[in-house]
Amino acid sequence: MEEGQLGATAASVAGAWPLVGRDDELQALEAALETGARALFLLGGAGSGKTRLARELTERRRTAGWTTATARATEATRPVPLGALAHLVPIGESATPHAVIGGLRRALAAEHDAPGPALLHLDDAHQLDPSSATALVGLVESGAVRLVLTARLGTSLPDALGALRAADESRTVVVDDLSPEEGAALLARVLGPVDGIASAQLLALSGGNPLYLRELIIGGVAEGSLHPVGGVWQLRGALPQTEELAERIHARLATLGPGAREALELVALGEPLGLDLLEELTSLEALEELERTGTIRVEESGRRAEVRLAHPLYGEVLRASLEEGARREGARRLAGALAATGARRATDAGPLIRWQVLAGIPTDADRILRSAEVARHHDDWVGAARLARLAHDAGLADAANLLAEAHYALGEFEEGDAIAEPAMARPGLLSDPALTSLHRTRAGVWFFASRDPLDVEAQVLEAEDQVADPHLKEMLRYARAAMCMWSGRVREARALAEPLLASDDPKVAVMAAIAV
Repeated sequence: MEEGQLGATAASVAGAWPLVGRDDELQALEAALETGARALFLLGGAGSGKTRLARELTERRRTAGWTTATARATEATRPVPLGALAHLVPIGESATPHAVIGGLRRALAAEHDAPGPALLHLDDAHQLDPSSATALVGLVESGAVRLVLTARLGTSLPDALGALRAADESRTVVVDDLSPEEGAALLARVLGPVDGIASAQLLALSGGNPLYLRELIIGGVAEGSLHPVGGVWQLRGALPQTEELAERIHARLATLGPGAREALELVALGEPLGLDLLEELTSLEALEELERTGTIRVEESGRRAEVRLAHPLYGEVLRASLEEGARREGARRLAGALAATGARRATDAGPLIRWQVLAGIPTDADRILRSAEVARHHDDWVGAARLARLAHDAGLADAANLLAEAHYALGEFEEGDAIAEPAMARPGLLSDPALTSLHRTRAGVWFFASRDPLDVEAQVLEAEDQVADPHLKEMLRYARAAMCMWSGRVREARALAEPLLASDDPKVAVMAAIAV
């Protein structure tokens, strides 16, 4: 595909992607082969790019004069002795270890006229049958071939390959997900300029996983939520999932046992979950399986251990697959377990209320909004948005203020306006403090983005006439003074701010002193 094209389509971004962020790994792997390494093991999670890296390495060796061949182990070939290597045996010969070794030698020799070193790229080595593993180790030990193998991190290799990996002449490289900087570089290579908010959301949702990032971009371009504006790619609305992405994730999770799957669904409904809370709701065996398969991660948060899904997309796919009854039951169990602890932590109130609402347990809207304010205090804007939405949907008009603020803080400007504008158009619905805060929040966002800053100032001036409390009027007047100062109209700013120095509200007086 052409790189960095603003006219990209779903079809064009579905083409071959450039390899970005793997220079160090490639150099280390090539150096290992040049210095005599006999087997290279590339380990990583699903979609981390280990196969792409192995292909690039194999292609570079071919260009350098090596002879190469490829093979792939699958679930279908696993029960069949020598199944992954049978395609290397000439038609008419039986697939015995001797025939496979001879066939592979001939296949490698036929690839290139010059008798250079030989390299076999084997994908998904954790699926390899024991006979194939034994045959490959025999080839390596005879000096007939070098190996570059990929395998899923956390899975077991056949015994013969496990022994080979432990040998001095073997090297292991763990292929991690991309860092934020590497992910941003990949986005720029594929799409061109991408605004910071869109880039951050794409990388956060994909977890830096190249495969998931690719599927998100394909879906976003196809649905139009990811599109160029003024030469820069921007994101508007939620990113859709492609069917292929959902299927890949379902396939990834399908191998879990029933207990582990149930525990994973609880994490999807409630993450981050305290490890102690999750241990009350599930078995130790289920948690060990989730950790072993890399579907969760446990992180230290102060003195508390918290459990999260290994990738954000796991949560989206799992939640979408749950029936309403299962969601309610899971939320009821989470709420009950947390309530049983006394919910003593300040940060416990938000999750408790969210789970109670999801479970259908009647909850007071004012209490929900107070919990949203606690989340805001802790800079948990996602949690604040969730709770404020619940309070707003329950009929609490003042929740519009915090809900709009949370959307703006998350970079969701259209969603914020969709809440703020109707509330500002009907000021009688909100209390004076909520209306004042809403105007100040929106003015702070749109003064710099608007083509008509004076219109933003006019809206704040109009709000001064809509509130009765003199201190709230002063807060709005200070907002206008700040906008005048930001636009270089210093005299107007001073004229508005100086009278506020005499305010009997210390907060107003201090802000005015800073302004002048």
